Amino acid sequence: MKKYLTFIEKLHQRVLTQELDRIIPILADEGRGKSTLMVETIYHYESEIKERDMTDDDILDHVVWSDADELREKMVSLPRGSCIAVMDAARLLNRKEAMKDEQKELEKDLFDSRVFGHLLLLGFQSPQSVPDDMGTRRAKNLVRLPARGRLEGYSRQSMNEWDWRDTDNLPDPDLRDSFPSLDGTDLWDAFREADLEKKEERITPPEEDDTPPEQYAVADAVKDDLAYHVSEDGRNGELYIDPDMISLEHGISEKKATQVRKLLERDDDIVVESYRVLLNGDVAKEVEPPDDDEDADDDAERDLKDVADEVFHDLGDYIGEDGRTGDFLLDPDLIAIEHGLSDRKARQVRKRVESFDGVSISDDVVARNGDVVASQSRDI
Repeated sequence: MKKYLTFIEKLHQRVLTQELDRIIPILADEGRGKSTLMVETIYHYESEIKERDMTDDDILDHVVWSDADELREKMVSLPRGSCIAVMDAARLLNRKEAMKDEQKELEKDLFDSRVFGHLLLLGFQSPQSVPDDMGTRRAKNLVRLPARGRLEGYSRQSMNEWDWRDTDNLPDPDLRDSFPSLDGTDLWDAFREADLEKKEERITPPEEDDTPPEQYAVADAVKDDLAYHVSEDGRNGELYIDPDMISLEHGISEKKATQVRKLLERDDDIVVESYRVLLNGDVAKEVEPPDDDEDADDDAERDLKDVADEVFHDLGDYIGEDGRTGDFLLDPDLIAIEHGLSDRKARQVRKRVESFDGVSISDDVVARNGDVVASQSRDI
């Protein structure tokens, strides 16, 4: 796996030492060695590149098994510039149409995680499980395991050529290599034991008294003033019990606030619908749902299509730079200002334009129908 390890070393030298992070989805069907590659990467990165004294337990401490709070905790508690592997990232994240509120919150946290300079490996079995923004913008590299012990690496430019719904005809990878099995090593035995323990924890029904009494007491207090703790999602307008409000109002950690929210959502007296929340059958909070008029929807659809066509025609005028990395991006703020759209509709237009066959947006080059409309010199 010499070529792959050289790639990891270059990432450290050129990206991670600049206080930037790198997120790499690892795609592989069950049994092709996804866990093996991620564990080996942690070992090589931490022991050889970072030159840290690592026991087997230390290496496994860099593994996230299935809990979003565990990932957040490790991003903060582990040393800056650590390698962290999420074994089953689809449990934490998924494509937007299937995402729950807590998954959307975690995706936003990952976009805010650059300051930690971590190398984050996210294991997915299916390309269709990779969140849209992760696959099309946030991740700059991707590793795919076509067979056990074999890997293919892709750059951001190559990933732009992917059809995430049909991966039978993929572009040629930028890197091909193989990697050995860890079978029979003490490290792999320790990993398998920990992995089995975590899986048993997931499938074992929780005991009634697993949640500490403090969370039950806070849940009762929130229930007494439920409307105050209900917020409106800024993206779709739907209502939800807000763990941030619970945390701030009652002085508890985000993890405990999330546990309180789950207690409330299981409470038979509380019903959380898209645009209203009921307590004992009475409306605790309600907002106006969006207009369901089909003609209005059709008109709005046509309007967004027309704007997308205009943005495509003048693509270079709508290109901005990411303030943290300097990477090119199709800027929804420019679209919103120029066409008088809301932020949500501007992002919809951006997504449409990015899906056009003639559009190619990489870190440092933007092209329309093969013609470069923006470019810059890049060192990283």
